[in-house]
Amino acid sequence: MLSGLTEEDGEAAFREDLAAALAAGRCALVLDGLDEVPADRRELVREAVSAAWEAFKPDRLLVTCRVRSYTEPFTLPGFKGHELAPFTGEQIETFCKAWYRALGALGGVTADRVEEEAEDFTRAALEPSLLQLVQNPLLLTTMAVLHTRKAELPRERVRVYEESIELLVRDWQRERAGKKLVESEGLRELLLDDSRLWPLLQKLAYEAHRVGGTGREVAAGLSEGDLLVLLKQPEHLGSAALAEEFLDYADQRAGLLVGKGGTPREPAAFGFVHRTFQEYLAGRYLMAELDPVPTLYARAGEGDLWNVAVELGAEAMLHVDRRPKALLGIAVGLGRADPNESEQHSRAVLWTGKMAGLVGREVVERESHGPVSGEELLETLRPKLVSLLGRGLPAVERAEAGRAVARLDDPREEVLTVDAMELCPVPAGEFLMGSKEDDEEAWEDETLRQTVEIPHHYWLGRYPVTQAQFREFVEEGGYGERRFWTEAEKLGLWTDEGFEGRHGSERRSETVSYGEPFGLPNHPVVGVSWYEAVAFCRWLTARWRSRGWLPAGQEVRLPREAEWEKAARGGLEIPGAPAWIRVDGGEIGRTGGAGGPGAEPVTNPEPGRAFSWQRAFETDHANGSATGIGSTSAVGCFADGASPYGCQDMIGNVLEWCADGYAESRHADHAEPGDLQEQGLSASRVLRGGSFVIDPRYLRAAYRFDFHPELRDCDVGFRVLVASSGGL
Repeated sequence: MLSGLTEEDGEAAFREDLAAALAAGRCALVLDGLDEVPADRRELVREAVSAAWEAFKPDRLLVTCRVRSYTEPFTLPGFKGHELAPFTGEQIETFCKAWYRALGALGGVTADRVEEEAEDFTRAALEPSLLQLVQNPLLLTTMAVLHTRKAELPRERVRVYEESIELLVRDWQRERAGKKLVESEGLRELLLDDSRLWPLLQKLAYEAHRVGGTGREVAAGLSEGDLLVLLKQPEHLGSAALAEEFLDYADQRAGLLVGKGGTPREPAAFGFVHRTFQEYLAGRYLMAELDPVPTLYARAGEGDLWNVAVELGAEAMLHVDRRPKALLGIAVGLGRADPNESEQHSRAVLWTGKMAGLVGREVVERESHGPVSGEELLETLRPKLVSLLGRGLPAVERAEAGRAVARLDDPREEVLTVDAMELCPVPAGEFLMGSKEDDEEAWEDETLRQTVEIPHHYWLGRYPVTQAQFREFVEEGGYGERRFWTEAEKLGLWTDEGFEGRHGSERRSETVSYGEPFGLPNHPVVGVSWYEAVAFCRWLTARWRSRGWLPAGQEVRLPREAEWEKAARGGLEIPGAPAWIRVDGGEIGRTGGAGGPGAEPVTNPEPGRAFSWQRAFETDHANGSATGIGSTSAVGCFADGASPYGCQDMIGNVLEWCADGYAESRHADHAEPGDLQEQGLSASRVLRGGSFVIDPRYLRAAYRFDFHPELRDCDVGFRVLVASSGGL
């Protein structure tokens, strides 16, 4: 700041006033950008800062510097180091609003537009696809500049990445090059030539990603030696001197490619300011090859390292380059892989599905790719994607396969229609309910453990009810049929105009929408209250009775707590192998319950199991918070987590409504529901099974949630049970 003053401006007077203020403790001193000092002068500046501290002893002296540049011998003795934490959602919102209010004060935005622009920027910045970027202050500022110039951020995340990188690479560096901050004419020409600079950055990102690294900020990167060898190649810079100058400029000046580790004079490695930018540029490099298929197939054999890069590269080919036919051509070549061969083949099929899903089913169907028509591609691709759901890939990738096949029309009728729904038989008999009192994981309301007998056999849905299945209820006018809404009508929650739960702003005739992937047809239905789940069951009872599929005395309803828990962990005896039937072709009410191949009962080796499988929690067996999916997943993605009777997704994915009112104490008579009239129609109900946002402790088969029946959430769904009529 002092260096910008002259004698005429009063530099001497200001210097005296500042010294007096510092000595009197009336101001703080902030020295910004220690890393921007040329490396050969940084030691001198360090000594000057230390001398200022000794001379004035200000109450507060703050020096800022990039972490990598703050290394010996340039650290400041006696200073305590702090690293900036990622911005929280609240801090991001505060920044967005403050940015536009400051622009308004400076006249950059008219007063009547400030709040509207701030709200739009806040909404865009908090989109899940951008959240990892905007948690970084530098990148949030980049987004702010981009939003200000464009008046909005692009809808597609890859266009946001593309334009943000352009801002960091072209605009900032071009401005610096114009101010003669670059001495070499060769480097200046490179920085101003997008046709050379962008391919070079993409190649560097590809090589940096190839050597690995899992950090979300600067990745492990490439060593300086490896980079120099690469940059000196004739197809890149062709000069050792220019390569060294480029790396020095990138480390000291640029905002995209930065040095990491080592010393300011000799960085140990170079990487990208954020891993997402590295993945984006690496994906662009991959997809720009003349024939990307062989390289993509090779990368598919390296675990999930390349998943995001390939996804972003494909999105960029579609949304930035506008080349859907070229993208489908790549999908056709990659889709020849056989998922039964290996994980590498499975991942290649997954990438094919994601590429086809990006383009869209309708576009794929009307395109031909040499001898392969779009319809033929889908006919072979859909069953391959379904085969990936149960096993063969890590859980997160199986969930991605579920999303891909949903966008291409999941062929599983049992998942998409109520009439083909699959039910698993659970025979009458005893089981262990609850947890032991000395179980450190258990909560008071799930103890004591007791042997409970369920005197009737029943059939439980193999999967939770899906969005597609609930949509049938909606489209057939289920929200308008009084006979399905007995309890809700008594409480005034239902009229012929629709249902309105607690905190609802208006009556509605469908579920609450949470967008993708929650609303995909093969995902569990969510956003439904207990009353809506009950209404669906009554509608389904009427539907199946009209088709002659429900024997006399049988009904569809929600499971009671004991019925749910037995189906999850098994009885004292369990079938030798699970069995299930499709409703449109089976005998739902068959006496004896289990039946079918492998149904000869055997002793349950772990009747008090904590989960629906034996032994401890495994992230590959259930969609919980530790699994890392972060949303609901298509039903059937966790075959290894199936219960002894074949029911899937009982642990994790979505919490499931039970018929029972919630009671804090557990007794043997909980095998039957409480009297809802005595408890009150609006009493809290029980949820079981845990969900994608819940820790393993709360995913156990015995854990009980209580939830108000009017409420709904993005992780609350249900599954159906068929048994003898008894009402709720």
